[in-house]
Amino acid sequence: MTPPLLHSFHPARLLPAMCAAVLLLCAQLSGQPVRPTENIALLDSLVGLFSAAIVHDVVPDNHVRIAFSDHPAADRLRRVPFASRTSQSDTAALRYYVADFGIRYFLYDNDADSLVREASLWLSAEAPTLSQKKLPDYNLKLRDTIARSDLPFVESNQFDFARAPVPDKPSDFYSDIAEPLVVVSAAVITILLLFTVRSQ
Repeated sequence: MTPPLLHSFHPARLLPAMCAAVLLLCAQLSGQPVRPTENIALLDSLVGLFSAAIVHDVVPDNHVRIAFSDHPAADRLRRVPFASRTSQSDTAALRYYVADFGIRYFLYDNDADSLVREASLWLSAEAPTLSQKKLPDYNLKLRDTIARSDLPFVESNQFDFARAPVPDKPSDFYSDIAEPLVVVSAAVITILLLFTVRSQ
């Protein structure tokens, strides 16, 4: 008789873990560091989350269209289901005002060489032709931690909304006092050694 635990086990449950293990192994074998997700891909993930939310919250029929206010990222937002292709749409029953769509960086408390990255999508929604129903705002955020050295790999010069000002490194004892002291001391010792050798 098969034990209950073995009887309920299904090999397909191991598939996600096996895929992750294979990806990690390939990255280690290739010798290439695993880079964080690009900013634009992170923002597209938020658009995907909004798409799922709007389909769940509002079930549009064939005549309902969604319009977005003018924004540099409006073309990416228009990829959601039922979206109108222009910002001014007379047939749009749902209109979303883009309050925020972009990237921000914050200092990471535990490591001056790392940053907290935040992707934000904030949409204010109205439904003028659906019984004047006011839909909830969508304020979606994704956060992770990246190294400062990864900034050239995650930012894109093509999209201004996928870039952000980077906070300066916080000052510490080593950079403010110890490091300059070591450099000056080394210079003084070098000069003293040169004069000592010449005097002999």
